[in-house]
Amino acid sequence: MMNKDLLIEITPTLSKVRTRNGAAIDMLANFLMFDDQSSQFVTVRGKVRRRTNATYISLFDLQDKTFPSGLLSVVCKQLKKENFSFDIVSKENPVPPNNEPTSWLRQEQHEAVERALYRRRGILWIPTGGGKTEIAIGLTMRVPTKWLFVVHKKDLLHQTAERYTRRTGKKAGRIGDGIFDTEDFTVATFQTLARGLAKKDPLVQGFLKGIGGLIVDECHTLPATSFLKVIMSCENASYRIGLSGTPLARGDKRGIFAIGALGPVIYRIHPDTLIKAGLLAKPTIYMMRLEQNSTKPTWQGVYGDTVVRSALRNKSLVEISKLAEKPAMLFVKEIKHGQALEKMIRKAGVRCEFIWGNKITPQRTAAIRRLERGDIQVLIVSVIFQEGVDIPSLRSVIIASAGKSSIAAIQRVGRGMRMYENKKEFQVWDFFDYGHKTLEKWSKARKKAYLAEGYEIIEK
Repeated sequence: MMNKDLLIEITPTLSKVRTRNGAAIDMLANFLMFDDQSSQFVTVRGKVRRRTNATYISLFDLQDKTFPSGLLSVVCKQLKKENFSFDIVSKENPVPPNNEPTSWLRQEQHEAVERALYRRRGILWIPTGGGKTEIAIGLTMRVPTKWLFVVHKKDLLHQTAERYTRRTGKKAGRIGDGIFDTEDFTVATFQTLARGLAKKDPLVQGFLKGIGGLIVDECHTLPATSFLKVIMSCENASYRIGLSGTPLARGDKRGIFAIGALGPVIYRIHPDTLIKAGLLAKPTIYMMRLEQNSTKPTWQGVYGDTVVRSALRNKSLVEISKLAEKPAMLFVKEIKHGQALEKMIRKAGVRCEFIWGNKITPQRTAAIRRLERGDIQVLIVSVIFQEGVDIPSLRSVIIASAGKSSIAAIQRVGRGMRMYENKKEFQVWDFFDYGHKTLEKWSKARKKAYLAEGYEIIEK
């Protein structure tokens, strides 16, 4: 360690601190402790109450003196700030990149690949329509190692594998949906890998240990404990790249886990860049003012009064469904809300259909086709349609569910951003709620998310 305060040994998953300086250990332990905002509420006798005692998460293991390697850059920055000297030793053994041509990539996609090759660890912040899968394929072609591309839906499992084969002419392995077939490039669902680890399946354990490169689609899902365990089990993956359009927008602040497992944001393609280049349609957000309140003692009761059973909101949604450009997609959170709106909108003379999460994939696909053909004008959907659904002809997105999630807000907008024929713009209809402090807080959060993406907002 020479005369330095600390020596940090880096592996793909964890970085180990070697030091006899107790003050440095105390500093790291405090610095890597976070308030667990996902645990700040508890249900007592059917009512949701805020915890009186704080719950904390520590990302520094005091016994082993280790922390997730994705946090290395922020740890080094803090060590310098606190005037601790340190050396870094890498225990990684990455496969060096080759010069395989990736000429099909656009300039910004090529830059994303080069940044990922240089940094080897981090998150690529790419909007819907920005070509996340193409960037991932380009990256795998540049590094000849065993690659794992992790998704969280079986629809995406097959879509990604087929895209890889079309682009490269090579077979992609698949793990999930009853399949366990590995290749140099393998697409797998989180759920299948997590179940395998939970059962200590030697096939899954051995496969994950043999991975040299890891790509995680929609990496904002990582804070889920089972998902994180899968990623940290890829102990020899020196290339660790996350893909997302909303990587750090979690309201519970647990995005720090994604950074720990993969690294910080290392490259971003802003939606406005692609809109100006004519590669994405421009959204205009219409936020309709809606004032109402509820005296119900539970949040479930408030949500029922002001969203699901709200005559004022639902009447407005019927009018929006008539006014919005078609085809349109309308998002709800609860099945009974979707069923009620389906009846009301049909009665108003608008052809519509409601499809939700328990519908199997062929039924969902058939409903999308009916929307594209014009057999129906409005497709009412649950949250399962927020990700991984491409309907380029979509002209309007209608938000009926309220909600505070910035991730969900941006994902829903993303459903309409694909270009199609003469489509250059599309509409997003949402509400700005007044009268109840929680609903108003949620509306402000969604508005802030829209503004952060550079979208135009028109309040009515």
